[in-house]
Amino acid sequence: MNTSNPAIQAFAVELQKHSVAEIKTDLASRILYSTDASIYKITPLAVVIPKNYEDVFATIETCIKHGLPILPRGGGSSLAGQTVGEAVVIDFSKYLDKIIRVDEEERRVVVQVGRSLDRLNAAVKPYGLMLGPDPASGSRAVVGGAIGNNSTGSHSIVYGRLVDHVHAVRAVLADGREARLGPVSWQRTAQLAQAAGIEGALYEEIPTLLRRNATIIDEKFPKYWRRSGGYNLDYMRRQLDGDDFNLAPLLTGSEGTLGVFLEAEINLVPIPKHKALAVLAFDSWDETFRSVPGLLALNPSAVELMDEFLIRLTRESAAWRKRLTFVQGDPKAVLFVEFAGDEPGYVADRMQALARHWRRAGRTPEPVIITEPATQANVWEVRKAGLNILSSMRGDAKPVPGIEDVAVPPENLADYMTELRAAIAHRGLVAAMYAHASAGCIHTRPIINLKKEEGVAALIDLIRTAAALAKKYGGVPASEHGDGLARSHLNPDFFGPEIYGLFQDVKRVFDPKGLLNPHKVVDPLPPEQNLRYGPDYHTIEIAPVWDWSTDGSYAQAVEMCNGSGVCRKLDVGTMCPPFQATRDEQFSTRGRANLLRAALSGELPGGLDNPDLHEALDLCLGCKACKSECPSSVDMTKLKTEALAQHYQNHRPPIHKLIFGHIHELSRWGSTLAPFSNWMLNFAPSRWLMQKALHIHPDRQFPPFQRRTFSRRYRDYRRQHPQQARAKRVLLFIDTFTEYNDPDVGMAAVRVLEAAGVQVDVTSAMTSGRPALSQGLVPYAQKAARRVVDALRPYVREGIPIIGLEPSSLLTIRDDYPDLIPGEEARRVAAGALLFDEYLTQLLEENPQALPLQRAETHFLVHGHCHQKSLVGEEPLFKVLDAIPGADAESTEAGCCGMAGAFGYDVDHYEISKAIAQDRLIPSIEDHPDAVIVANGTSCRHQIIELTGRTPVHLAVALAEALHL
Repeated sequence: MNTSNPAIQAFAVELQKHSVAEIKTDLASRILYSTDASIYKITPLAVVIPKNYEDVFATIETCIKHGLPILPRGGGSSLAGQTVGEAVVIDFSKYLDKIIRVDEEERRVVVQVGRSLDRLNAAVKPYGLMLGPDPASGSRAVVGGAIGNNSTGSHSIVYGRLVDHVHAVRAVLADGREARLGPVSWQRTAQLAQAAGIEGALYEEIPTLLRRNATIIDEKFPKYWRRSGGYNLDYMRRQLDGDDFNLAPLLTGSEGTLGVFLEAEINLVPIPKHKALAVLAFDSWDETFRSVPGLLALNPSAVELMDEFLIRLTRESAAWRKRLTFVQGDPKAVLFVEFAGDEPGYVADRMQALARHWRRAGRTPEPVIITEPATQANVWEVRKAGLNILSSMRGDAKPVPGIEDVAVPPENLADYMTELRAAIAHRGLVAAMYAHASAGCIHTRPIINLKKEEGVAALIDLIRTAAALAKKYGGVPASEHGDGLARSHLNPDFFGPEIYGLFQDVKRVFDPKGLLNPHKVVDPLPPEQNLRYGPDYHTIEIAPVWDWSTDGSYAQAVEMCNGSGVCRKLDVGTMCPPFQATRDEQFSTRGRANLLRAALSGELPGGLDNPDLHEALDLCLGCKACKSECPSSVDMTKLKTEALAQHYQNHRPPIHKLIFGHIHELSRWGSTLAPFSNWMLNFAPSRWLMQKALHIHPDRQFPPFQRRTFSRRYRDYRRQHPQQARAKRVLLFIDTFTEYNDPDVGMAAVRVLEAAGVQVDVTSAMTSGRPALSQGLVPYAQKAARRVVDALRPYVREGIPIIGLEPSSLLTIRDDYPDLIPGEEARRVAAGALLFDEYLTQLLEENPQALPLQRAETHFLVHGHCHQKSLVGEEPLFKVLDAIPGADAESTEAGCCGMAGAFGYDVDHYEISKAIAQDRLIPSIEDHPDAVIVANGTSCRHQIIELTGRTPVHLAVALAEALHL
């Protein structure tokens, strides 16, 4: 309870009597909702997460009674600060996300506003329909936020903005009454004007305001169509000439300042059946921008830009450079031109027209034409990845939003961009440029350090300069990202006193007391206030146990989170497993980063010892998905380990963490004492003791220890099959689990490698230190890492690859050692480490017949280990399985299995561990009853065994069977 504010305490106590909503007034919970994807930070008064509409009604009524501002929020992905404010935040995204109905004939959907756009599209795809506007944030941006923002996207020249698709909204008005705002006849408005409260006032006063000011709106409202700033008075004005009156367009783009949405009725569009893409390279900026009008004459569905800055950064990324196959040389920029239609002949005709247009202009090189859907998807992914790479820039200078949303008519784009680029250069800055050339909206992000006063001043000056240029060239300063805290201050001057006065009148009619998301659109705050990282931002100094020099410092690594909220996506990818299971902001990567930032900056009492911080970190499974799926490559696994290590410098680790961190030593004794140790693991009194001492859930079963360890089996094997010198040689790293729990996996790997003509040496059983790292026991992990490096470096110096079977162990060597025990030897060992399937893929690429695989009519269902999916990908695994004649393989398309080493054994984690597995993994397995399940992770296999009764196999075992070994 936020006991420091009696008014909030009274609000929460009263609301608890009338709702079942989650009500959060503690500081940590409020910090979680203090940021979005913008540069701003304001700690809210309270956070309410409604479970039903009655909770929403009760929350708004209680806020009105206590005079508290109200801020509706969804994914918190806004770039202009719309979803932060000193108000009671209502988060619709956790519970209110249902599809109410789909009308296939009318091409319309009724949906609760907490559903993300991607999940909405997934629900209507079986009908051959989709939402027209396609903002890049669709994986986490929700319907309510997109409507409030009047969002659009890459295909805006075809589908326009949300205002062009919203048929009606169900909303709660500022007096607490519910209203359905949709099309009604003009005759009906007179009757509705008699209704009580604000709804009646709307039907009486808004039509009057429009009629009285029709001429002013016609003459002085901005004419460019791609606008998301201000209120949609131009749209409303056109209704005076029609048969119906509809208030929904006025609420669209209102940023939560006019009403609180519950449901939306949205018109859908058919999914195009055929698409093709052309990639055009340009050697000058002026040529790039001046080409856009001519390209638009060809009727494309999209024209997107990627500049040299982003091309260079993409080529510097090991993960993405190999996918940039469609950009040759070093152009200043490339344009992606897409054509779409229901007939393949139409798309082909448009491509031919483009080729003729290009030749007539005398341009080179020839366009790169892409018709294959998978290759087109790759182009779009690379275009989006450029921004992700941009977001991952280290240091205090960041690519900041602020001027990125200006849009001008395409015929004026070249002149506008010439002046804007000159203004940026004049201030000694550089910027990256990308996105929607077709709509005259080039997202331009200058690289600025907002921790310095001169950086803040430069940004504010650029925002005002860009707005003035937008006006000069017939454009708008906000075209899809809205006003928020970043641009509302521009509205009085940009729209002029008469139009801005009408905005104020609209706000007064809808919200007489000014409680709905204050200071957005009208009554703005100065844009330099409430910065997340401003000149007054400072952090405490720590003596880190990891090397953070790549990021600058531990604090700067935390600050890599830009708040975009990609970690809140559902149903796809791996990041972030506990969020996908709980939908709790606290357990998202962004939520943890917010709390870490608050701890380091002194906002959260106790710093890195704060219990709320540790509660949030506790459910981080260490999957590392954030390192690859987060646009900023935030490595929360590493950040958590540092925080725990700092905490343990002054606090003794819990006994169960110490034991699980030393699982290697425990396993050695377990195997030595097997089968007695296995009997003890299942003996009721000893299980009770383990449950109490080790925090183990009673339903969990330990994997049995093997008395005949891998080392013993390997020695026996070598007596019968002496080592033979071969041209290719590898060192097989024997991890804890291969040695003591799954020696058959290790032996299968030896046989498979030798069948491929490879000489196999093996290490003694060693721990990589991963179990210790997962428990925050960094000093022990460092000792283990040094032992491993000492053992492996002689082989690495000879150029002998290090092959690992357990992904978490091998990839700890590769990904963590350079920062855990920095030095040249650790870097060289890391560079020489390969997963088993990576090495086999290399062999097969050199010689497709390297493995004498027998035909097998087997269907493999593959579940990739989280670390592999994040740091390597599943591609090598599938390439190896695809080499088996007659076999086929598919992915579970699941995220994390939920076990994550010791995580799933903990009594406090058991239920969420199962929930993570049940999200997609278990249903996928149940849908494939006859498949052979391949899972290389030890934890993954045991989670699947416990929850399904099925027995997965390691790739090495599957290949050994295919080789009849």
